[in-house]
Amino acid sequence: MLSDGLQQSFVPRLSAQARDELALFQQALSGITLGPAPDKRITPFSKGDWGLDSGALYNLLKARGQPEDPRAVFIWHNSAPPRVQLFMWLLLHRRIQCRTVVLTKHIVQDAICEICHEAEENPDHIIKGCTLGRQIWQLLNCPSVLSTEITSFYAISPTGGVPPHDFSAFIALVCWQLWKARNAAIFRQEFMNANQLLASCKATAEHWRARMKPSKRQIADAWCQLFEMARQGLGGS
Repeated sequence: MLSDGLQQSFVPRLSAQARDELALFQQALSGITLGPAPDKRITPFSKGDWGLDSGALYNLLKARGQPEDPRAVFIWHNSAPPRVQLFMWLLLHRRIQCRTVVLTKHIVQDAICEICHEAEENPDHIIKGCTLGRQIWQLLNCPSVLSTEITSFYAISPTGGVPPHDFSAFIALVCWQLWKARNAAIFRQEFMNANQLLASCKATAEHWRARMKPSKRQIADAWCQLFEMARQGLGGS
């Protein structure tokens, strides 16, 4: 980092606050000289001189407080990958970096959605209020998602022929793809239509299938069939 610089490590379009912070950080780095001694790391998750106890970190990440908390069960007890589970935790707590959140940090001037320009971009809007989100849940025959606030997603019952087991992972998969589509549109000007997003959901389900237990893989197969049926409703092939 000292020799190559930090700029290449950031996504495009830094906010004014981020540019100011980067300038201060680069100024602080200018007075640093690296020495030959090995790094000294101090952490409660240390595993010997050079090891990091990733298992302890993972357990901390999945710590869920009260075991009977239905939100914890919905988020952490399914077949979704850990990073998607973490995203769902942020989503249900309304902490994803949408415009209403970054507006409070004075990074943007307003919270209006940059895709539809119809409403403020909050977590509910991204997942089920913006044009693409509404269309996806309608095609998947999941009206209960559209009528439920993000914070209460854990209370939704399986609908639209989705297998009841691992239903929360199905919801997480679609939410994750909607979030990725939003980021692609905002940061790279790559706009997806419903057919493309359903195809991406199907491809993701196929990838998740490989990491599922053999006894659960028929669930992912059912998801793929549902995504394909929704595509066929659009005239997809």
